[in-house]
Amino acid sequence: MRILRNRNASELELQKRESALLGALEGLWPTHETSFRLSIPPGAELGLLGFAASADARGLLALTAHLGHALTRYVVPVRPDASIATTSRAIYVLLPGGGAAAATRLAKGALTSIRGSFGDFVRAAIALPISPSRR
Repeated sequence: MRILRNRNASELELQKRESALLGALEGLWPTHETSFRLSIPPGAELGLLGFAASADARGLLALTAHLGHALTRYVVPVRPDASIATTSRAIYVLLPGGGAAAATRLAKGALTSIRGSFGDFVRAAIALPISPSRR
């Protein structure tokens, strides 16, 4: 029972962060509210990654939900402080701290990790890191 309770608590935390990140991406809250909802420390440099599937040779796209699940399984153990949100077209990962180097390492690691399931049909984009003064 303890394992189930811990798993449920972790899943609830992921869902809470996903909801907060989706709201931030849609511009629903001011910066300080977003930082509070995502537990981002004051002054933290943020990195934003986007992942999306591209069509394979047959013109088929991987389902975004499956891609989101695979990315979550990779990202959470590596960066438990990250927030992950799945939209209908892309998966976004917000990293508090580490800058462009951390975002690049995470993107490369994630793409390598999911290659067995998705082949080379997933693309990643890394936004320039932003500091609190540029938010």
